[in-house]
Amino acid sequence: MLDELGKYYDSFSTENKQRYEVIDTKMLYEDGIIDAITQLDHLEDSLRLTIPDYDEENLPKFLTNMEAQILRDIAYNYGLLEEYEPAIAILEHIKDNIETNAVDKTFSSRKLIDICYSLSKFLGLMGKYDESIQVAKEGIACCEYVSNLSKLPSCMYNCAWSMSHRNDDGDKKEAKKLAEEALSLCTSRVWNADELTECINRLLVEIESQ
Repeated sequence: MLDELGKYYDSFSTENKQRYEVIDTKMLYEDGIIDAITQLDHLEDSLRLTIPDYDEENLPKFLTNMEAQILRDIAYNYGLLEEYEPAIAILEHIKDNIETNAVDKTFSSRKLIDICYSLSKFLGLMGKYDESIQVAKEGIACCEYVSNLSKLPSCMYNCAWSMSHRNDDGDKKEAKKLAEEALSLCTSRVWNADELTECINRLLVEIESQ
């Protein structure tokens, strides 16, 4: 489909060129044709189609839905490269942008789910457990508010993982409860269910051994 659509690339609007470039780039990465560094370069170039002066030190104040999605993909790509600080900075910027500018709670909650999932993950990997837990809980609340099951167990897992690593008084008990609940929700409707199930089971073993 992309090959066929690509024949009309020159007649696309700027926004549709941007959309095409992003999809093409992500598929090339998934197929193993380009690596994560090249994917990051391509994603940043696609964002510059509508934000010419973009760089990670000059994040745009106002974003279209498409630009916010590309920025999210850029942040996640930094995470793939284990460059968590720029990933966190970008995700926090998008989160603040959504919370500041959204006029509808349902709309903002749907948009925040992926942001909270990725942000809580990277904060946890940076050892910022308190912040990770807070953001993961926000993601859980957003999932529950809009009845989104697909990412709910993942947000629960992130929260449980950071709790188990923080290991304050009561964390072990709450982390185990959250992990078991997340595991019970891992059905075919859940994003990345097989991999997530393995991660949760591994976490439960770690919690029991603490």
